[in-house]
Amino acid sequence: MENIKFENVYEITPKLLKSWHGPKKKRIGRYRYVIIWLLLAGVALFLTGLTIFGILETGTPGGAVALIGGIYLLIMAWIVCAYLRFAHRMIKKHLKTHKVEKWYQTIQFDEENIIIKTDNISGTYSYKLLKYVEECEDCFFLWIDTKQVYAVLKGSFTKGNAEEFMAFVREKGNLWSRAKLKRRVFVKNLPLIILFAYLFILCVVNGILMPLSGLLGW
Repeated sequence: MENIKFENVYEITPKLLKSWHGPKKKRIGRYRYVIIWLLLAGVALFLTGLTIFGILETGTPGGAVALIGGIYLLIMAWIVCAYLRFAHRMIKKHLKTHKVEKWYQTIQFDEENIIIKTDNISGTYSYKLLKYVEECEDCFFLWIDTKQVYAVLKGSFTKGNAEEFMAFVREKGNLWSRAKLKRRVFVKNLPLIILFAYLFILCVVNGILMPLSGLLGW
């Protein structure tokens, strides 16, 4: 413990999980937009796939891809909604899986690493992987290499405090600006964006242009 500079310990409850995405957090807006776009894109692709099958009478690769893509997006929308709506069920499952009465998370910061402890599971991350710290009214969100996000509650420090903590992580981590974080996330998701663009073009060609050209005798 002598090498630990900061320690943050809190119990993960349904109320806490929901508060991270509540009205006072900017993150709720992003999740709502994600759900809306997933639903719209999923329904559009699914209906386009059905249209392709119906107009061309026989199954085509474009129709199959559109149907599969639509179903996938609708499932993803359901998963995001489930995370926000079924917090009680998630915690109950965690407690049963790990055979514990309460779900505690401990985040420690020493001179070299960030140590995350959740029940009997622990992970260690170098400060080089800490890319961005998002500060909210009552917590910090730590972005670990754009892949994982951990919460540090301002009122749950058992060692150190929120003011000193922010100065510490800024000194230790080579933090990105918010604009750079968005660019990196965009680049990370670029293959998926290209895939959806391809599906959209495929759906337009197979679902609209080809039937239209047939009707017009082109």
